[in-house]
Amino acid sequence: MRKEYVFLLLGIAFIPLCAFAASERQQVTVRVAKEETVTHNYIRYAPDLIIEGTMAKDVIVAGNTITISGPVAGDVLVFGSRVRILGDVSGNVRGIADILEIDGAVGKNVSVVAKSVLLGAATQVGWDVLIGAQSVEVRGVVHGDIAGAVTQTTVAGSVGGNMSLALVHGGGIMLLPQAHITGNVRYSSPDTALTLAEGSVIEGTVQHTRTPDKEDTFSGFAVAVHLLLLLAYLFGMLVVGMVCLHIAKPFLEGTAKQLYKTLDKALWHGIAVTVLSPLIALALLLTIIGIPLGLLMLAGWVAAMYFAKIVVAHAIGKKLLPNIPTKPYVQFAGGAFVLVMLMGLPTIGWILKLLTVFVGMGSLWLYVRKFTHHTSHKT
Repeated sequence: MRKEYVFLLLGIAFIPLCAFAASERQQVTVRVAKEETVTHNYIRYAPDLIIEGTMAKDVIVAGNTITISGPVAGDVLVFGSRVRILGDVSGNVRGIADILEIDGAVGKNVSVVAKSVLLGAATQVGWDVLIGAQSVEVRGVVHGDIAGAVTQTTVAGSVGGNMSLALVHGGGIMLLPQAHITGNVRYSSPDTALTLAEGSVIEGTVQHTRTPDKEDTFSGFAVAVHLLLLLAYLFGMLVVGMVCLHIAKPFLEGTAKQLYKTLDKALWHGIAVTVLSPLIALALLLTIIGIPLGLLMLAGWVAAMYFAKIVVAHAIGKKLLPNIPTKPYVQFAGGAFVLVMLMGLPTIGWILKLLTVFVGMGSLWLYVRKFTHHTSHKT
């Protein structure tokens, strides 16, 4: 009976993944034509998304490349590798991307995390901008404040409020001749990092807060508690992982191979599955007939996120200890130890944990989709 219970739990965990695999279309590019009007909330994933039509409500999309050139009456929530928002958005713009470009009007706030962010010359942000990025370029108009953690910021437009930035990795702020800051400029960094070109204007004051190069993040007691919590988490992962290896070793091996082959694809697919699954489940909960499936899907989503970490730990262990393929339990233990220690690092641990979930969920989904596709062809 124990095996049946384990398979039941694994089956529940894969409900969100199977739902996405079943709904996947063969088309690579999804397009909303310019003459189309979408009157409902638009929730979609595709490798390439092009939205040229009129969106009457919110847009929630994920993909590799995303271009939104049509007007959006609601908010935009976007997850992708390269994202371009060229149309006017009446509400907020929120998203995570590698490269993100906005070159249109945004009625409310912009809140984004990306490697590179460009607010083009046609950008008009009605309220505030909150950014976490390596490179930020502001060429348009921000009527409110700009705040965030960045490496390098270049301003060639105007800011109606204040600029408050935490500079990381030895970054800096450059104001080009066209720059006009109505409020104050506040930034934190180890050294002076503000460069003003001739013609740039700051109407308020400049405040620089010096930060030490190295900081003691934890006291001795906090470190001890933190390590104990990590050990408890590691023990729990080892127990669950060993059971999964005993019951479903071929499945773990398959997902690990899938992760090696398509790491970048697994990341973006994982973001889509992790973010869109609870949204679909919540939508089902709003209908009486969909409540049981919605609850089951939420439970599966939580279980799948935990199982995703086990998949990544197994993949790490196989790479770190390739010379003992006959002892998968030792490989998994080594991978789990490394993964838990990395996720427990201060400052960046939460980012690594998030990436682990995304990559694990993506490899699970890709493997399930491949398996179901292969099975359907057999039948």
